[in-house]
Amino acid sequence: FINGLRVTDEKVISIVEEVLIEFNTDIVNSLKKKGAQAISITSKLNNIINVVPDNKELGFVGVPKEINSEFLKNIINEKKIPVIAPLGTDKDKNTYNINGDTAASAIAKKLKSRRLLLMTNVEGVYDDRKALISEIKPFDIENLVKLKIVQGGMIPKIKNCIDAVENGVRGVVILDGRKPHSILDEIFSDKGAGTLIRK
Repeated sequence: FINGLRVTDEKVISIVEEVLIEFNTDIVNSLKKKGAQAISITSKLNNIINVVPDNKELGFVGVPKEINSEFLKNIINEKKIPVIAPLGTDKDKNTYNINGDTAASAIAKKLKSRRLLLMTNVEGVYDDRKALISEIKPFDIENLVKLKIVQGGMIPKIKNCIDAVENGVRGVVILDGRKPHSILDEIFSDKGAGTLIRK
């Protein structure tokens, strides 16, 4: 990792692609078993993310440049669930790994989503006393980064959150993926769950 971002070299990218496509297929199959209609979107099947390389240090790690939102909207209008692997291709059809939060943020921005939920292994964003912050504005969260209260792997996540709310997403929530029903608590309860970032 460099500054919380994963390095993916030429040998590793083929393994990353294989594993993420396999994982994507598992999720699609699990949803189908539950009676939902799901569509697999990967670098090999229905690719919707065109990328440019992030930087040379990170190797085959891409930044989304274009999202095929029409394809996505058609799936959603058909009441199907798009399951998108964080992979994309460049103009030469080379596959690139994409940070999961970066891919999700780019898609949410393109769709002007009402909410973007990012699952992680912490409750949310903490203040200087290690207390969970239930809601925060982009400016205040930038200050937490400057003061090094937010650091490590949380920094790229926070940058994606701020980018999303500054570009059409109404709110981003960082949620604890280890906690049962955290998404339901966030969507259906007044109290919510995790940390909500919005203007």
